[in-house]
Amino acid sequence: MKSERDFFKGKRPWSKIKDRVLGEYLVPYLRKVAKLRKPIVIVDAFAGPGIFEDGSEGSPIIICKKAEEHSPDNYLAIFVNNNKRFHSELEKNLEPYKKKGKAITVYGDAKELLAELKDIVVEATLLIYLDPFGLKDCEFELLEPYLGRDKRFSTEIIINLSTPTLHRLATSK
Repeated sequence: MKSERDFFKGKRPWSKIKDRVLGEYLVPYLRKVAKLRKPIVIVDAFAGPGIFEDGSEGSPIIICKKAEEHSPDNYLAIFVNNNKRFHSELEKNLEPYKKKGKAITVYGDAKELLAELKDIVVEATLLIYLDPFGLKDCEFELLEPYLGRDKRFSTEIIINLSTPTLHRLATSK
């Protein structure tokens, strides 16, 4: 398996597909939840630098662009990195959205953010995007509070997991 640092050198075919799926999903999602007239919070718990070294846009840029197109006055995007270099790059890459108060970058652990976030987004529409490098930090206990949120508030969780990694773990003793 390549390192996380190598991952962001250039977008691989599967990254192009998952980012295209995310971008296309956000269009109807944002249009629909905007009608609820609740604040929209989008969390990318494994954000990376936002732009790959080859210039390709990553999930943070895709999220902010789609939110600006479809719900410009009613969203807050939160991006988490536990890698200092990626965090610094992401801060620069999201500067226009940060200046508008639409994006927050967090240098820290996804587990910690998810543990605290449940008490902050009580009356907001919430989309959590989880795309970890490997199978770390996606324990069910972290997601359980979001699955039981009040039904008046939309909650979506998108999880991208590596199928080969799942197969490898399923066959280990």
